[in-house]
Amino acid sequence: MLTKLWTGLGEKLAERFALALLSPAATFWSAGALAWFDGHASGGHRPTALNETTSRITGLPAAAQLFLALGVLALLTASGTFVNALSLPMLRLMEGYWPRFLAAPRRRLVGRKASRRASAATRWRALMLTGEDSLTPEETAEAIQLDRLLNRMPPSPAQQMPTRLGNTLRSAESRPARKYGLDPVVCWPHLWLLLPDPAREEISHARASLDRAATWTIWGLLLLVWTPWSAWAIPAALVVATTSYLAAVRTATAYADLVEAVWDLHRSTLYKALRWPLPVDPATEFAAGKALTAYLRRGARGTLPRFSQDLPA
Repeated sequence: MLTKLWTGLGEKLAERFALALLSPAATFWSAGALAWFDGHASGGHRPTALNETTSRITGLPAAAQLFLALGVLALLTASGTFVNALSLPMLRLMEGYWPRFLAAPRRRLVGRKASRRASAATRWRALMLTGEDSLTPEETAEAIQLDRLLNRMPPSPAQQMPTRLGNTLRSAESRPARKYGLDPVVCWPHLWLLLPDPAREEISHARASLDRAATWTIWGLLLLVWTPWSAWAIPAALVVATTSYLAAVRTATAYADLVEAVWDLHRSTLYKALRWPLPVDPATEFAAGKALTAYLRRGARGTLPRFSQDLPA
């Protein structure tokens, strides 16, 4: 019976250990081990040092190897949990929500972004005044690129962020208020509860990918701790962090498109669930959205508008 218990424990440990070896934490600690060997062994002796260490581990008793594996698993799990907990603060930094001592460079970057958007808007309007049918292929391609840029940046300078990632997300967050009068900060929790499962799954998947990109950015920056042992940690850190940031921007673009699509397709569900009168045309929808936002934020004591008598299904 005891033998079966230890066998089952070993199998479960092997499964968890195999999964842990595929985690970013395993990549980080493996890089640290390589940096340590690189710093403590001269050029021709690196393979020898690695072989000696491997031989010592394989020469340990089975119980010692088991406890060593448990220790490695605990290290990978603990470090992975710690870094995952930092993914949201890191994502906020990547967006451009920086501490006060970085206020000056943040203002300069925001000013550059706002100036770039203003120039792009001026050029785009000039191209549109020419008429789409009169544009050359090169001007058409330029107009499409400018429209894409403008769509990923908030129109108000006060809403501009210092990073591309921040502007992409901020633009998506502010668009429902600009288009429909619905404040996403107030209305999103209510709308989220009403979304069909496929929509929620798609958005959750995109958000999880965004969090993973932030986590990989942290691991990339943490590679710098191995610099005292090996200089290659610096370029490795820059490559991983930069690649992860660019991946976050791509993921944020997909996430922003999904969030906008949800508002476009399902905002009427919010009106119906609250028994709020549906707008009859685009001209009245903006005012109706502002009124609904105010109702959710502060409530109301008046007699208008009249609630719909058709209860939501």
